[in-house]
Amino acid sequence: MKTSMVFFMSNVFFFTDAFQLHETSSREVRTFLNLKRPTLVANSAPDDDYRSRKKNVQSSLSAFSIQGYEERDYLEFPNLLRIDFDSLKAVLTTSLMISGGTIGASALVLPEFVAKPGMAISLGIFGAVYIVNLLSGLVIAEVAIKQKEQNGDEVPSSFKEFAETNLDSPSAACIISAISLFTNTCVFAFDLNRAGDITSQISGGAIDQSFCLICFAFSLVILRSTQTGEKISNVSSIAVITLLISFFGLLLPGLHEVQNPLDVLLTPGTSSEMMSGISEAAPILLTTAIYQNIIPSVTKILKYDRLKTVAAISIGSFIPICLFIAWSYACLGGGITEEVGCDGWLYTTFSIAAIIGSSIGCTMSITEELDSFISGSNESSDNSKTLNPLVSLIAVGVPSAAALVFAGGDDFSVALRLGGSYGSPFLYGVIPVAMAWMQRQKVEGARDLVPGGFKPLAVMGMASSLFMLQELAADASTLIV
Repeated sequence: MKTSMVFFMSNVFFFTDAFQLHETSSREVRTFLNLKRPTLVANSAPDDDYRSRKKNVQSSLSAFSIQGYEERDYLEFPNLLRIDFDSLKAVLTTSLMISGGTIGASALVLPEFVAKPGMAISLGIFGAVYIVNLLSGLVIAEVAIKQKEQNGDEVPSSFKEFAETNLDSPSAACIISAISLFTNTCVFAFDLNRAGDITSQISGGAIDQSFCLICFAFSLVILRSTQTGEKISNVSSIAVITLLISFFGLLLPGLHEVQNPLDVLLTPGTSSEMMSGISEAAPILLTTAIYQNIIPSVTKILKYDRLKTVAAISIGSFIPICLFIAWSYACLGGGITEEVGCDGWLYTTFSIAAIIGSSIGCTMSITEELDSFISGSNESSDNSKTLNPLVSLIAVGVPSAAALVFAGGDDFSVALRLGGSYGSPFLYGVIPVAMAWMQRQKVEGARDLVPGGFKPLAVMGMASSLFMLQELAADASTLIV
């Protein structure tokens, strides 16, 4: 024991001399590590607190005490290595909120449209969709953060109100409301058509699809007219939880069941022309991955912190892209059987939960838009009140009529494609660029969330406009033929 103690003490003095010989470099190291150099002081008695914590070394070091560690029992790590678990938790939960909101009824037809250009080409489309949506989300977040920094007021949670506030134009507000109504109506019509189709399949074809559609639509009218927004939100939450559980219950075993991965990736598309397949698939993939409407709420949750917001949007929008790729791959590879009924009870559960969740969301959005037009106020945003039955009837009746008249008993995915071709690029492509462009001209000196000045905004605006023009030309050529 004595030999060991002598050896220990000799090492202590050796390192003390080393610190003195390299004082300059040691000071730099200590500054980076946020450490205080231990100082050996002879014949100084340790204080009571130190004695209580270091009883086992007092007997052998009675003549020495270590100054500089009186208030610490641990070494402080560099600032770069410190982890703020509260911030990490906020970023992760917000990322999951973004991801959970993207999985909806459009996933039911996603494999069908991925197959049109082929899985390999669709991977490139998915990548482009991720980049475009990420840039759009960051632009919206930048506008929200700068608005908070300039005015000090909380940004509106509603994307429509948020856009109206920043554009400060009554005509722009009307255009945004009209486009929002159009997009939600298209998605809602698709949901209603799928609801009638799935309900008819569950009954084995005994009940007509149109009758099932009307019954489902009528139940939504009753729900929206008799229940408050808080209770409807509870129903939607149950549907979302059921949706996610059934989705992963299908996906994980389905990936394992794929026999020939390379064949799935290299199989040519079902469309006769590659560009035609891309034109059909791109709007569906774009609509499926939309999440930008909740970005104002995301910035509020993260307290308008730039780094956290960028991390949450980047992660939260990347997760669903990976899930959609895996879902399409498993379905096209035969790992997931898209069968409705008792034999495919899990897929049936997923389909019903996806349709209910998406339909409730569309109903809430459309009724709030219509009620603001009719009453001239935003009273419908009060979740403690029920809504006028007439407003609910109009909100559900128009999409139901569109699904009954134009679908003709077939799959009404064309409605989903219309929303992705025109509504989504305008709302989340053109509008964010206009807001950010105006704000950057008015506010100088504030740090941009999207670097590069006005060039990224110009590219995003041009890309959205060209995409809509290309889809318009494709639709026009189809009508002429």
